[in-house]
Amino acid sequence: MSAIPRDKRPPTSVKEVRIPGTIEVWRRPKKDIRHVGAHQTLERGFGLLERLWEISQPASLARLSRATGLERSVAHRLLTSLVALGYVHKDRNTKFYVLGHMSYRLGTRSHLIATIRNHARAFIERLSAEVGEVVLLGALEGAQVVYYDCILPHDGVPACWSHAEIEVLYDAHPTAIGKMLLAYKPLTEVERLYGQRVLSRYTQKTIVSRPMLIAELVRCRQDGFAIEDGESLSWRRAVAAPIVNLRGTATMAIAIVGTTARITSARMPELAHACTAMAEQIRSHIMHQQVGGCL
Repeated sequence: MSAIPRDKRPPTSVKEVRIPGTIEVWRRPKKDIRHVGAHQTLERGFGLLERLWEISQPASLARLSRATGLERSVAHRLLTSLVALGYVHKDRNTKFYVLGHMSYRLGTRSHLIATIRNHARAFIERLSAEVGEVVLLGALEGAQVVYYDCILPHDGVPACWSHAEIEVLYDAHPTAIGKMLLAYKPLTEVERLYGQRVLSRYTQKTIVSRPMLIAELVRCRQDGFAIEDGESLSWRRAVAAPIVNLRGTATMAIAIVGTTARITSARMPELAHACTAMAEQIRSHIMHQQVGGCL
């Protein structure tokens, strides 16, 4: 039997699209009957979490089954998985279900990021105006970083800069904010994140060795700031500082970002000082506003 011509073969279930200016590859799912069951399971699982949130009190299996329209056996199977993952808690005595610690952790993190972003906005606007460069506010998502705010200087920025960077996932290891926040994580957690992960190379300066990354993170923690020098994009240079809480950890960081032509090596000490000073002002402001618990 002859081989099927390439143009006659059925399409794959996932299409890869590389977004210009970003590091991540977005995978766009196509309709595929093999994924229908998985999608249905996810929808049912989230449905159970939503009903638990709406009920706001311990609920029996029978009540959740009626509320979601699921058969009791199906609801029980899904709840058992959610309990194992920590998103639902089952009382051993009453057998009733409530939302678990992981559900609250997700909600708390979203609130935390939104609170810091709101309080930090005026400060990073002032920092951008003072140094005449782009200022970013970001947080880690596992081994990746997400920028939640971007302030552009009044005198404009190079054409290569784009607002599209907001809320897009980037590998953390070649970025200033990513390295800064990784430096404030326990070494065991960093080793877990990168134990089996390949460090992708984006330029000739990208750190692709785990021992070298660990050494870089130790240096960032000691200095109190992180430098990105053509590691994610050859033309980009940045310095980042953490917004540290009373426990000595950091959920978010700010960074001054620009081109290598604008942010020269001679300017780096000045910008590092400005960045760390502003991060400290943000921390002090949040604590003074009595919302320090969000840090």
